[in-house]
Order: sequence, then structure tokens, then C-alpha cells
Amino acid sequence: MLGKAKEMATASDGQCVAVAFGSMNEKAGELGAADSVISIGGNDDYNPESYAAAVQSLVSAKSPSLILVGSTSMGMDIANTVATALDMPNISYCSDISAGSGGFFYTSSMYGGKMNTVTNVDGPAVAMVLAGAFNADAGRMTGSPTVEDFSADFGAGKVRFKRLIEPEDADVDITQSDILVAVGRGIGSKDDIEMAKELAEVLDADLACSRPLVDAGWMPKARQVGKSGLKVKPKVYIA
Repeated sequence: MLGKAKEMATASDGQCVAVAFGSMNEKAGELGAADSVISIGGNDDYNPESYAAAVQSLVSAKSPSLILVGSTSMGMDIANTVATALDMPNISYCSDISAGSGGFFYTSSMYGGKMNTVTNVDGPAVAMVLAGAFNADAGRMTGSPTVEDFSADFGAGKVRFKRLIEPEDADVDITQSDILVAVGRGIGSKDDIEMAKELAEVLDADLACSRPLVDAGWMPKARQVGKSGLKVKPKVYIA
């Protein structure tokens, strides 16, 4: 996402600015693809109200022409709240962005990838980017961005952080896989998944699945593809 932000900033004669929260502030100088990094403070105890309030105060102060947010549960909290509060367009399921004479053009993957729509916005907008939509390596450029401290208003909302329940560690990132073997409800039984695993090993591929297998407890969430799972772009996809 940072690499795409840099590309759009270059195309529109702008600046690519990354925003760092909590402990991420300590690594702000490592975001080499950014022209600058704004350290917004806060802590790692995520609170949707306070994080959205902080981003809203930053956007109001800096007036960016494009805001990219990951299409995650946290990103959706922030993007929807900020866009609504500041009366900005909010483009969901964004899989590509380009710049032109009429502003930015956003491609959204709809109905589980069955249809793409293109939205043209000539003005500030928030885009929620699908996981795996852009090349991660493009955001790993070396550089020394300047770091600016910003005193954000985190507000005094009603939500209070209690505790964080960590998800299980993923053994593979299928959004970066070149070859995927995917199984679904038609596999029949949990024992039959072993056949798909053997095929994946022969092809040097990673194993993925559809939602019914995750719901049944046969496969971990980290291997789920589709609208309610992860967006993948392998070179070969076998289902």
C-alpha cells in the first residue's frame, strides 16, 4: 500500500506521507518509500473511537488529497468514521488506483471478484485497499524519510479497551503465494484435505480454502480466500 501511495504521489506531483501509531512510531524512520512520516502518538491498545478521532484531526489539519487505509476490521472502523465525519467519498474493496487529468480513478472488486467497478473522484477521498492488491516490495524502498510529531486529538469516546485476544499465528501468507491449491465444500471430509496437501507439495504450492471449511474448523482462517477471506493474486490457482 505504501508503494502505491508513493506512485500516486509522484503521478500527482504530491508527497507520500505515512502515519504511525503507538509502537510503530519507533520504526517510523524505516518506512523508506514515504517522503515523510507523521508520528501521531497513542498506544497499541486499539480503540476505534480514539483512533478515528486522531486520524480525523490529522486529516483536518493536513488536507491530503488521497487517504489509503487497509481493508481490515481496524481500517474499516477508521475509514468509515473519518470519511463520514469529514463528508468525503469512501471507496471500498479497492484493488487498483490510477491518476489522471480528472483526479484519481479507483477500481473496486465487487461480488467476490465477479465484477470490477471504476470510480472517478476529483477531490479528496478515502480508499480502503484489499489485502494483496499491491506489490508489497514497492513499499520496501530504502530511504530516510523525515519524521514529524503530531499532537492528535484522540477524543474522549465511550468505548474502553479491556483486553486483546490474539489470533493464531499464520504459518503462511497466501496473499504472496505464486501457486495456490484451493479446496472447498466439495472436498467431502476433513480427512480428504490430505490429498490436496499432497498435490500442493508436489507443485510447491500453498494450500488455501473457502469459508465453509474454516467455519467447520477444518482449516485456519489465515488460509481462507474470497470476499470474507483474503484477496489473492497467484500466478496459478487450482481449485
